[in-house]
Amino acid sequence: MEQEKLMARLEFLHERVNLLEKRFRCIQAVAAAIGSSLHLDDVLHTVAEQVTAMLEAERSTVFLVEPETGALVARTIIGPEHGQLRLEPGQGVAGWVARTGKTVNVKDAYKDKRFDPSFDQASGFRTKSILCQPMVNYRGATTGVIQVINKLDRSYFTVEDEHLLSTITTQATISIENSKYYTDLHEANLSLHEAQENMKRNYGRLETLYNIQNQMTLTWEPAPLVKGVLQEITAAVPVGIGAILLTNPPPASLYVWQRGVEGVTVHSPAMPGGVLGKVARDGQGMRDGENGGGIWSIVHPLLDVDVGCLVAEPLLRADGSSVGSLCLGNRHGLLKFSAEDEQLVRIVARQVSTAMERLENHQKLTRENNLSLIGQALSGVLHDFKSPMGIISGYVQLMADEEDPAKREGHATQVLNQFKHLNTMTQEVMAFARGETGLLKRNVYPTRFLKEMKEMLEQEFDGRPIELQIDDQTREKIKADEGKLKRLFFNVARNAREAMPGGGVFRIEARDVQDGIEFRLSDTGQGIPESIRENLFQSFVTTGKKDGTGLGLAIVKKIVDQHGGNIHFESAPGEGTTFVIRLPRE
Repeated sequence: MEQEKLMARLEFLHERVNLLEKRFRCIQAVAAAIGSSLHLDDVLHTVAEQVTAMLEAERSTVFLVEPETGALVARTIIGPEHGQLRLEPGQGVAGWVARTGKTVNVKDAYKDKRFDPSFDQASGFRTKSILCQPMVNYRGATTGVIQVINKLDRSYFTVEDEHLLSTITTQATISIENSKYYTDLHEANLSLHEAQENMKRNYGRLETLYNIQNQMTLTWEPAPLVKGVLQEITAAVPVGIGAILLTNPPPASLYVWQRGVEGVTVHSPAMPGGVLGKVARDGQGMRDGENGGGIWSIVHPLLDVDVGCLVAEPLLRADGSSVGSLCLGNRHGLLKFSAEDEQLVRIVARQVSTAMERLENHQKLTRENNLSLIGQALSGVLHDFKSPMGIISGYVQLMADEEDPAKREGHATQVLNQFKHLNTMTQEVMAFARGETGLLKRNVYPTRFLKEMKEMLEQEFDGRPIELQIDDQTREKIKADEGKLKRLFFNVARNAREAMPGGGVFRIEARDVQDGIEFRLSDTGQGIPESIRENLFQSFVTTGKKDGTGLGLAIVKKIVDQHGGNIHFESAPGEGTTFVIRLPRE
């Protein structure tokens, strides 16, 4: 009898060990699924599957709370299916658990008023016992519910089952949070990648517009300007062909860029035909043949190219009259041009139109004032060239008789310095004579700008006993053409250098003022003679400095005016000169 009891006890313990091993393996499987996958549905399916096996149940369902509505949505079901399962907030036992955050262990479902029998009625399934627990995250919010139905080996779930399910629920909650973080991070990375790609595209377009604007500022002939524009826009928008037709002033000229053909081909004269001619005549753009009739696929009669898609824009003066047209065809990698492509073409067409009108006005002004300007410029320039040319002549003669290589190299350096002076004067005169008015305004930070100017002016003053002082009290940025500001500072600094032949101090002070910034550029030189003060900022006014063209301060005044600022000076004989320059913030 005692032996039978021992055998029965041994068999019970053996079954208990097997059950614990089974449950331990289930917990291991859940932990392995959570650790090896970030895909939520895969993990939840494993959780439901293992919970069903571990608690020896007939059915298990994992519900997740829908953040927008608070409803419960079944993400995975183990057992008899019931299609898509959704519970409104508070509906059924699972809804009550989600709302209260409490565990429910129901021995007889049909005796519990929280139980909703509609699912049994619709599916033919019979719910008996229910064990339901909430999944609560570290913030105390219920993110879902695990519901286990119908204990197979007995009529209800035990307290031990509750503890086991609690272990799985905790792990499942961690998995849900990790999956959400992973999903959010993945979506954020996708958004970041998309933003980066958009930024790259926008940066590329801005760089294209900047380069085109730069060429328009520096180029005073139609041919190089148009060629440069075609090179830039076809690099920004990958196409098979790009063309610009200039019809006014006649004769018409056709500029063509084609993939696989080096450079830009020019046809002149060229009849105004095809899409280019129609757009130029009508003054209206064209997209993929709209309003084009039967000629839309012919870019120009001189071009033997089949076009599948195109975008064209007219080149119009301010008064609405046409000077030509711009066309791109055969967008690489796409069936048609995008809205961004079309916008870029419109902007470039307006840029080209403005540039062509500016060139026309410039050429007209140049013709009207050519003789007067040439005579006045030559008179001043030839006078100013005498000193550097005399110095060059002297050093060349010394080099002819000098046998010492080191001394010859020194003489050569002095000759090169004089040529640099000549080159600088030439550039200033040409820029001024051309009437360059284009400004490329960008954000200029005075502190950085003055640091760069200090380095450059130290080179400018090299070899002269001139002390350079910078007093920067600014905190705000301004919008200005930085290149022209540098020319302004150089011209004033060169005047100061010549006004202090025996050395002295050149000081730059900068401070913020209302709606702008004020620069004070001072020297300790001889001061400005009374005889030229009234006309100081006019062209070709000079005190006879050996390296001057008489244009330095006229150029300074023009740059200040272009920026909408003002300039005046303070000077006394023998006490130096201060130029006070105020520029607006924008």
